[in-house]
Amino acid sequence: MSWFPPPNRQRNYSPAPPAPMPPPPAAAWMPPPSPPPLPPSPPPMPGSFKKKNKGPVDIEKTQVQEERFLRRYQTWDGFMQNWVPYDPTEEEVVVPRSDHHNYFYLNIRYPSDGGKQEFVLSEFSDILRDYLRVVMGGNFLMYNVDPQTSLAKFVFHVEDFKTSIKDARDALSKPNMAYEALQGIAYDVGFCEESEETAPAETYRDHLSKVVEQLDVLLRVVQKEYENIDEELTLQTSHGQIAYHLLEYYFKKGLEYVAEGSKGHMIAFTLTNAFHTVRSNANGWDNTTTDQQQFMIQGTSYEWNGYSYGSSTVCYLIDKYWETRPLSVLQCQILTDDMRSTLKERGRKYVALSGFQYMMYDNCRVVVDRRAWDQQSGSPRFVSTCDAIEELSEDKLHLLPSTVFGFNLRNKAWDEFDIFQLKPIQFDDMAWDHLVLDPDTKLLIKSLVSATVNKNINTKIMSDVITGKGGGLIAVLHGTPGTGKTLTAEAIAEHLRRPLYVVNSMELSTEPFELEERLKKVLELSHMWNAILLIDEADVFLEQRSLNELGRNSLVSVALRLFEYHKGVLFLTTNRIQTFDDAFLSRFSIAIKYPDLDHPSRFAIWQKFFELAEDAAHDPVSDDEKQDFQVEGIRGRPLVPLQEIDELAKYPFNGRTIKNIVRTSQALALSANEPLTPKHVKIVVRAQEKFMNDFAAVRGA
Repeated sequence: MSWFPPPNRQRNYSPAPPAPMPPPPAAAWMPPPSPPPLPPSPPPMPGSFKKKNKGPVDIEKTQVQEERFLRRYQTWDGFMQNWVPYDPTEEEVVVPRSDHHNYFYLNIRYPSDGGKQEFVLSEFSDILRDYLRVVMGGNFLMYNVDPQTSLAKFVFHVEDFKTSIKDARDALSKPNMAYEALQGIAYDVGFCEESEETAPAETYRDHLSKVVEQLDVLLRVVQKEYENIDEELTLQTSHGQIAYHLLEYYFKKGLEYVAEGSKGHMIAFTLTNAFHTVRSNANGWDNTTTDQQQFMIQGTSYEWNGYSYGSSTVCYLIDKYWETRPLSVLQCQILTDDMRSTLKERGRKYVALSGFQYMMYDNCRVVVDRRAWDQQSGSPRFVSTCDAIEELSEDKLHLLPSTVFGFNLRNKAWDEFDIFQLKPIQFDDMAWDHLVLDPDTKLLIKSLVSATVNKNINTKIMSDVITGKGGGLIAVLHGTPGTGKTLTAEAIAEHLRRPLYVVNSMELSTEPFELEERLKKVLELSHMWNAILLIDEADVFLEQRSLNELGRNSLVSVALRLFEYHKGVLFLTTNRIQTFDDAFLSRFSIAIKYPDLDHPSRFAIWQKFFELAEDAAHDPVSDDEKQDFQVEGIRGRPLVPLQEIDELAKYPFNGRTIKNIVRTSQALALSANEPLTPKHVKIVVRAQEKFMNDFAAVRGA
């Protein structure tokens, strides 16, 4: 059985040709003349190769010794994930276009999987290619590449083609048109000067005449081929459906769409490109493989980059499907006026959060800082600076995202925050007053911190002999656990309404190089945020140096050098100050000794935590949203009578243990659906006392 090509409807792109001549008699038949030989191929030019399947590479053919440098040819190996030697002589040279009769080729391709036929234009004349570089850009701007382009790309430029033809014809109809005007129109349709001197007017007219002739053919082909496609597209979309092969005609460059973005919120974008592609599992994206057919949608939105607003790229993929699919289930939807208005309100909130912000998020205090995110998170996001805008206009607010980036101070992690869940912090103005500490010591700490952070006062304080050195406050808080060291830094941060950045010494590493790198980042962040920095258990890298421990000596030297130039407020906590290196003692602004709690101190701490529990019992806001020391005042009767508190103060518990007992007592009462009473507290106290006795016995054994 003979094979027949698939039927193809004849297209009429030009006036009907004259009637054909009758065929000659059979006896007069002559063989057709041989076609003229093709001109010899010119030598290959850079970028004019097509890859072939290659075997082992001869290394000598992959490099050329030049004068005092070696030229090496390489290609990317997706399997090895590395650049490997490449032999350009093994490539098939692309023969330059020699068909000067046809202005372009229309390729009708039938997919092997039985899908709809595809219309692809290629092999453009020089005149058309120069014109399309100006009007369409994209692949037409690539050097020595044959841009095989889908019909859909041309459909969206039909009006541009009509305008260009009209302008060129108007110019040709005016023989007395000014030279500069004629030149400008020629440039608009792709004319390129061949030398530094401008061409004569007749050269421009000749070029315009060729553009009109060739572009008119291209326009008629695009319009004619699109007729049936447009009918099919209109029919399907009128029923809310769309076929996969019509997606490239449905999504139009320059229109605004909306899709689901980060944290499940919708994000609007302006479509910049949409095309069919295939996904290669081995080498990423490769338009020549046949692994997974997909439709890619690319667009641009706007984003704050820490300095200004710039465009960012969004990308969505639609896997190939059969039959039709409801428009409503597509990942990207046309942006409606109502949605634009909603997103514009969100954009205003995003603008208000640009820059540095100190806020509450999901019961945690966070710092919103895009600039610090890009510098230190390890996963910076690219935002174009080519179109940087310091202040975004009203008509672009809806193109802003729904999330901002920053640092979670509780989890000590860089994170992405939903702007609708960010809330102002409710600071406790009484936090410092509730700190149980000697009044003179409290006044000294508060005064030193205030003088350090107040620029008007700080400039009047004697500076170091070396400019740029010192100027910060380094306070050492030493004492046994649970005596209020950490609480002091928390109360100071609360009083100043500044972030408290807490770092444990174990997070900074015990390797000198890593310590310097991490400590430098911590100090930089605390300075950028004007944060109060607390390094807990700092004795790890502050201990006395010795001749036998060179590694520890390096740690001490690194810490000494970095602390000396820190300009902010730094608290160091330790319970082993006797082991500190002597060099640190002269660098401390103040050292505070926290004695073991006595009966009056424990009484005050018990009372403060019961007041906090009373406040939480009447407050609808979660207790987790408040700092442990926050107290707004007593409402009504105290939860535990003073006599009971006096008895509790006799137990040798430290401040941290007292806090845990009160919180556990609250949990016990809530689980029983009862108000907190001395009964619940005593149950927890007895359990804690038994644990401490057992622990002491085991330790003594």
